[in-house]
Amino acid sequence: RHALQRGIQQFLMPAVAQLLANLTPEEAVAARAVERWKYIIAGDLKSAYQLLTPGARKVQTSEDYAQRMAQAQIKWTDARVKSVACEDAETCQAVVELDIGVNVPGMGATKISTLTVVEEHWLASAGQWYFLPSQAR
Repeated sequence: RHALQRGIQQFLMPAVAQLLANLTPEEAVAARAVERWKYIIAGDLKSAYQLLTPGARKVQTSEDYAQRMAQAQIKWTDARVKSVACEDAETCQAVVELDIGVNVPGMGATKISTLTVVEEHWLASAGQWYFLPSQAR
């Protein structure tokens, strides 16, 4: 299964890069943010890791990233990009609305569903947009 996923990614990545090259920076960042959250929601943390900035990937392994994300006490269920604002051709902020479920400690299997909004920072590098985690800023 993993070999098939890698094969599909290797086939699709050039096509995705070509599509993103024809978009405005705002459109490209919105597409990448949605892509990243789809990976996270699906539990494909290795693919989500690939969307981190190259600098963030240098200081955190994909295994460490996956472990940290898996330890989260919340379950992300949906994501929508509300807006993207770019300071310049290489720096943008995306506002993402997330549907989440939170397990309530001490209440058994009780889960509360709620909505939250996060601001993400995205940087362009070598013609591609990457997510800059808050701990890397």
